[in-house]
Amino acid sequence: MSLPFPVGVLDPGAHDVRGTLEVAAAVDSSGYGRYWLTEHHDEGAPHGNPSMVAAMVAGVTSTMRVGPCGVLLRYYTPLAVANEATLLEALFPGRVDFGIASARAPSPHAEALGGGLPADDVAFEERLRVFVAILRRETELVPLPMGERAGGAAPPPVWISGNSDAKAQLAATLGAGLASSSFHTSVPMSPDTFARYRDAFAPRPELPAPVTALAVSVLCAETEAEARVFHDVYQRLFGYEQTLIGTPSQCVEELAALRHASGADELLIAPRQNTAAGAIRGLLALAEALGRSAVG
Repeated sequence: MSLPFPVGVLDPGAHDVRGTLEVAAAVDSSGYGRYWLTEHHDEGAPHGNPSMVAAMVAGVTSTMRVGPCGVLLRYYTPLAVANEATLLEALFPGRVDFGIASARAPSPHAEALGGGLPADDVAFEERLRVFVAILRRETELVPLPMGERAGGAAPPPVWISGNSDAKAQLAATLGAGLASSSFHTSVPMSPDTFARYRDAFAPRPELPAPVTALAVSVLCAETEAEARVFHDVYQRLFGYEQTLIGTPSQCVEELAALRHASGADELLIAPRQNTAAGAIRGLLALAEALGRSAVG
């Protein structure tokens, strides 16, 4: 199925790993271009190792690009993370995106992960630059497996997750994709920031042009009545979170308007149904409505 503009799926970790695999396999041929995994260490969160889950998702899909959208690099060594990215690309060449985030894990999980880097951006940026240099074989350290990269194949594209001007500038300098969220902050990335990112972008063989993606929290209902129920329940439980709730046609209209207003190249749909079956129904209904629409 062809969609009027690029749309992917951001798995929010609302179900267990089996549920994630069910959702990914079910929507693989629906027109979604990417399936990304978040890293969370809250109690009950299923995606503590998004790189491993991404490999599982790639194994049950064939058309979507896959990858972690935000490995918490402050808790891991650059070489270890570069090894993960290289292995994913070796197993699924041409289908891998590899996202990095600077967020912190909650206590006591952060301490169990070794404490991580200090909260300042300087230390994180230095670690990120080392990771990128290793991944791109710009240092004496070579990520494994070496054999698959010996022929000079490009590494997977790096993406930087964040909502600040500083993260946008860093992504541009490193030749990385820029992923932002409309629901993790009350001030989402502005069109001007996206524009400055594009102007400053340094092309890479694996990512020759700048690309921006905006994650959107969505509850796509099959009927008006179901949408009203979702809205009442969800706003009572999570009123602080900005979630788009509506029928497929309503969601399409609002998503198109949001994409236009934000200036993002792509949208990433984070389905908020609390079951895999519900997420599948919502994503398939949304894809069908997008395919029928004339928005762009």
